[in-house]
Amino acid sequence: MSIRENIKHCPVEVAMKVLGKKWTIHILRDMFRGVTKFSDFLTLSPKMSTRVLSQRLKELQIDGMIERVVLNETPIHIEYHLTDKGIAFHAIILAISKFSINEYPERIFADITVTPLITKQAVQIAEQRFSVISGPEDYR
Repeated sequence: MSIRENIKHCPVEVAMKVLGKKWTIHILRDMFRGVTKFSDFLTLSPKMSTRVLSQRLKELQIDGMIERVVLNETPIHIEYHLTDKGIAFHAIILAISKFSINEYPERIFADITVTPLITKQAVQIAEQRFSVISGPEDYR
């Protein structure tokens, strides 16, 4: 049996089932920017309900993208950290950001004339925003 005959699902479809649910990308984006606490996710995405956030965090845990870490403090604190699988998503989220800046600048920028220089600067800002964490050693 060839590899092509052995494929049972489209790889893009599989990834989108994990990552395509509402708020999932927001959560992962914020984690790349250093967010680890439940309340901070809600602060950055105030339209997301606590129920949905809790559900998405559980789904990301089940899918192996993040891990839940209970800190031995009083009171107990819980943080969420990217796993190696979650960190591997870094290149994809950065590529999506760059794609959007380059291909849909009119949807991203308000009240300015988009020039190649502005687009280049926006890509550099995106690279900086998503480079908070460069690898597992920086995150854990």
